[in-house]
Amino acid sequence: KKTLFGYLCVVFVIMRPTTSNKSQATKQQVTMLKLFIFLNMFLLLDSTLIDIDVQLEPLKSSETSRLTIRLREDWAPVGTARFKQLVELGHYDGCTFFRTIRNFVAQFGISGNVTRQALWRRRSIPDEIDKRRSSNKRGTITFAHAGANTRSTQLFINLRDNINLDTQNFPPIGQVIMGLEQVVDRIHITGEGAPNGKGPSQGKIQQLGDAYLQEQFPQLSRIVHAVVRKVEKEKEETTQKQQLLPITASKSSLSKTNEKLTSSQVQPSIISSSSSFLRDTTGFSAHWFWLLFAVSALIIYVSFRTLRSAATGASSITLLDDVEGPLTAPVFSVDKES
Repeated sequence: KKTLFGYLCVVFVIMRPTTSNKSQATKQQVTMLKLFIFLNMFLLLDSTLIDIDVQLEPLKSSETSRLTIRLREDWAPVGTARFKQLVELGHYDGCTFFRTIRNFVAQFGISGNVTRQALWRRRSIPDEIDKRRSSNKRGTITFAHAGANTRSTQLFINLRDNINLDTQNFPPIGQVIMGLEQVVDRIHITGEGAPNGKGPSQGKIQQLGDAYLQEQFPQLSRIVHAVVRKVEKEKEETTQKQQLLPITASKSSLSKTNEKLTSSQVQPSIISSSSSFLRDTTGFSAHWFWLLFAVSALIIYVSFRTLRSAATGASSITLLDDVEGPLTAPVFSVDKES
């Protein structure tokens, strides 16, 4: 994104007005503004929201409440790609918040389907220690782990600022942008898991699945459905509104500088052929424009393939511990069932 943004700025500088004629310069500025908006939207197409419907009190009501998470690929691209992939596959549908410690974290991600969980637990993803571009502040969401390169399916939402986790290989992958107080703060408190607490045992969930949870912990808050929601449509509507404003402004300014120029005369110059349009209004040859555009598309394609291979090219590391997630103790070493 940084590379593409730098390229966009260069294009914007190159395509500055090349005429001293006021009306012609106005048309060029309109053209550049529209192109600038288009490229900005093009760079932001990967912005992704995750909508999660949560059943807070299964024993009392079947109603669900929604929380929304915005993924931040610039924080941890491998982690965000894995989370998005699992959401799209329906892995988190039916998962419980099995480890919710007051004023600490709300942890989830072990599927009640034993076979599915075993499969994805083996497909761990590499650490992103060098990607510490954010802090575990309240509302951020982070992958849990049981050691180096063991992130697989479990995540936790920080219920407070847990900045002490920042140096313990817990890079956030996104943040809750809706439903923090209304949903996350109302998730059923379990306390620490067994054997150190009265909460569910991660090992038994892995081995027995939903049968264990339904029998001994039916009161746990549960994810009913999680879905990926891209914001492309919203951005497209915003772009269309923004594009209408410059056209209106250009007509107004042109009518003041040249009374003979009408709106019907303005439109043909804006919708002329791509080659003469770029050359006449910006002084920028069409074939150079398409060359730069092709380079941008190639960069985006390579970035997408890299992220996808990192997420799906699962490593075969087997976890040595049954427990994943940050510890409440000051020392963050992971012991058996701790």
